[in-house]
Amino acid sequence: GAENPGRRLASELLLGLAVQRGSLKFLLEWIEVALAASAAAGNASFASENEGMIGYDCFLKSLEQLKHSSNTYVDNLQNQELKKTPDGLCSLSNAAICLCEEICRLALDCLCS
Repeated sequence: GAENPGRRLASELLLGLAVQRGSLKFLLEWIEVALAASAAAGNASFASENEGMIGYDCFLKSLEQLKHSSNTYVDNLQNQELKKTPDGLCSLSNAAICLCEEICRLALDCLCS
């Protein structure tokens, strides 16, 4: 398997592609992969401290791009779960939950407009 920086880059690239495609299917697939990678990192006895992480700024940029492409205005990130480490990372599991919440928020905005 890939080393930590390679895995992190792969998850960031997959998220970017999912957001660019703008398809719920690809966003949900990223959530599934992120949760699986996070669970695998948590179960591995040899996992390093930064295993199962994604770049905080990269994730926020992806969320902003998703909001922008949906043509709806949503206030800044409203969830408290996303915590930035001193290394500028956040956990994949928290990022997946935040993305899921954002998708729900955007869907509600579409229903209400």
